[in-house]
Amino acid sequence: MNASQSTETKSIAERAIRDLTTVGLAWARYGLTVSKVALETSAVTLQKTAAVLGDLSSTIKDKQAPAVEEPVVVEENKAS
Repeated sequence: MNASQSTETKSIAERAIRDLTTVGLAWARYGLTVSKVALETSAVTLQKTAAVLGDLSSTIKDKQAPAVEEPVVVEENKAS
């Protein structure tokens, strides 16, 4: 291998490393963006679910009949 081939090989290797790094960074940005959107969507979904559960709890509480207490019968012990 002569000097010009060595320089050319080094140049190709440097370009390949630079290009692969660029592609890797692009995929990393894409993954982070998708993750962000997924987390935001999940948060909105959880907020809506929490609101529905709160409404359901209030509805059940409002429709719940007041507890009826049974009368207490006290028997007197009559000693005759």
